[in-house]
Amino acid sequence: MDKKYLLNLIETNHNMAGDLLYLTRVIPQGLVHEWASKLDEPKITEKQAWETLAPRFSMTATDLERQVLDGFIGMTFEEIEMESYKIKKLSGEVKKLHAENEALRATIKKVTIPQFVADWIGECKNNEGGVMSLYGALNEMPTEVASWMIDGGSQNYFARAWLDGYEVEEEKLYYVLSPEEKTMLQINGNGDVLHSMGISLKEAQTYHQLTEKEIKDYDERFWPFAVEVTE
Repeated sequence: MDKKYLLNLIETNHNMAGDLLYLTRVIPQGLVHEWASKLDEPKITEKQAWETLAPRFSMTATDLERQVLDGFIGMTFEEIEMESYKIKKLSGEVKKLHAENEALRATIKKVTIPQFVADWIGECKNNEGGVMSLYGALNEMPTEVASWMIDGGSQNYFARAWLDGYEVEEEKLYYVLSPEEKTMLQINGNGDVLHSMGISLKEAQTYHQLTEKEIKDYDERFWPFAVEVTE
């Protein structure tokens, strides 16, 4: 066997490996290529080629030839096919179980939580360093979220929202009105709260409607003048 034939044989048997799970059991292609490329041709015979390589694997030339042709050290081609079949079958069963689990999760009624709690859960799960653990989320949560969870007795809601998903409750909206029922605050397109020009309630627009948080974050002194939007 000349050098070209041996290189082709190695390349062919390497490609037969197929499944990555077994690649570590294949004779390293690069190493065998290196040895084979150093063979002199046409001075070396096929028998001499196997005899040259065999000592590297502490094997006889006959055993090395047989196992390279089979494609794997210690396995026949039939054994490889059987193992590949088992893996594909197991993979299919795992996918089926995953689909059943997702279908079951879809039937679970999701809890409803405030927007600021949903924002915190989203921030934790989209953390740049990876998903923050539930333990980390509980220990590092903002005061507002902690107050809602502990003072409001919503620990179970937080845990269920974390594990099963959630729906965000529709926040109540308010007009901030003066004693003359003129608007005092509004919100612009950038989400900034500003003083209003004093529009009557009848002429008030959606940008005069603010959440409790937006009002209090701007100035808590305006909260007593908040009137819930009922329309």
